[in-house]
Amino acid sequence: MKLTVIGGGGVRSMFLAKSIAQKAEALNIDELFFMDNDEKKLNIYGKMAKKVSNLLYDKLNFILTSDPVEAVKNADYVINTIRVGGDEMRVCDERIALSLCLL
Repeated sequence: MKLTVIGGGGVRSMFLAKSIAQKAEALNIDELFFMDNDEKKLNIYGKMAKKVSNLLYDKLNFILTSDPVEAVKNADYVINTIRVGGDEMRVCDERIALSLCLL
């Protein structure tokens, strides 16, 4: 089974990769694509996620890509982890929450 993660260049990618790798065999996941349009982040966080995955379950074919078509082609499932607006919007979102005493 092919599982694709859109937004695979995020700081939490390693944790998601760890969880998927730990359950990959039981869930019949043999192919995992992490896709992000920010190649710099994908090269940092995606590579860290791939390393974690390989340490836990080296039979999982873990692919990093910035090509959305390649990422979703023939995917059985797609997980979307993107934040619209990127890091700048995250700062804005958190400031709003702080100003309303929600954090």
